[in-house]
Amino acid sequence: MKRVPESEAIAEPVDASRFNEVMGSNRFRQADYRRLAHRAVDMGIPPGGKVLDMGTGPGFVAIEVARLLRGTGYQVVGMDLSAAMLALAAENAAKAGLNGVLSWREGDVKAMPFDDGEFDLIVSNDSLHHWDDPLPVFDEIARVLKDDGRCIVHDSKRLQHWWPWLFVKTISLTVPRGFRVHWWNSIRSSYTADELRAILGRSRLADRGRFYGVDGCEVDMPRLVKGAKWTFGWAVVGPEREIAIPPEAWDEYGFQAGDEAIFTPGSRKSGGFGISTSVLMTEASGKMGGTNLHELGRSRFGDGWVVVPPEVGAKSGDRLLAVRGSCYGLGFVVRGPIYEEALKHPELEVFA
Repeated sequence: MKRVPESEAIAEPVDASRFNEVMGSNRFRQADYRRLAHRAVDMGIPPGGKVLDMGTGPGFVAIEVARLLRGTGYQVVGMDLSAAMLALAAENAAKAGLNGVLSWREGDVKAMPFDDGEFDLIVSNDSLHHWDDPLPVFDEIARVLKDDGRCIVHDSKRLQHWWPWLFVKTISLTVPRGFRVHWWNSIRSSYTADELRAILGRSRLADRGRFYGVDGCEVDMPRLVKGAKWTFGWAVVGPEREIAIPPEAWDEYGFQAGDEAIFTPGSRKSGGFGISTSVLMTEASGKMGGTNLHELGRSRFGDGWVVVPPEVGAKSGDRLLAVRGSCYGLGFVVRGPIYEEALKHPELEVFA
């Protein structure tokens, strides 16, 4: 699929406000922001270090990073080309009680208003696909990053086959109808892993040996099939048909020990089943104008695990791939393209 570029910034206040509203209220996107912030901070920052969030938008990732580093003397800067976005970022930081910890700068990623070697950590979320030419941006990252600094760039990957779009269209049901086309356009404007490898090979990041990876555009299983994080890892069915729920999924879907778990059928292509709750089903019904899912059975969540009802058909020792399902709940698949691709990735975590 040929890349279809998007504009470099969301400049109009009404568009920026709508983006802030949609992404700020989507629990899955907020979970993505928290995960990226944790991953970035876990890369290591020296005491009193300085962090840059490039293309910060409404500041969601910068705020999560600042929340993790609050009280430690670190500095967090959010930069964006859009003044409208930076105004929203400042409002969001104030609501989080973090405006005194964060600072905001208007600037272009191709010519950043910072000194050489100013930052210990640079993070960027969902901005790469807006860069019509990433090469000067990667060179700028190399310039403002310290010699021992770290960088993580998170974005979608342009899809090259028709079947991943089925999953994208399913996941997009969690996004308001009028906003879905923007997400689809973002995927169409994203880069492939091969394209980025070629660009990085010509950049100063590669020359100086300080390129740490473009998350989501490198060939890592969690992002092979869609623009957002998709795969949590493997779950092995225990002797009493119990399965561990990946901690990230547990938090993302709001599962609670003692709550009732509702099991629904998987797709014909991937098999398996989904796990939902009455709250998730109600939310999905409101977004999608009613639900009509067949129910396989019910049980109750333990502390980070659940017993699969016998009607579901899972057996002790079965190896299930835990994936982000639709807005209904968490998916466990047993076959199909995603499952086959996962078998090639031994680095995927196993939950048992």
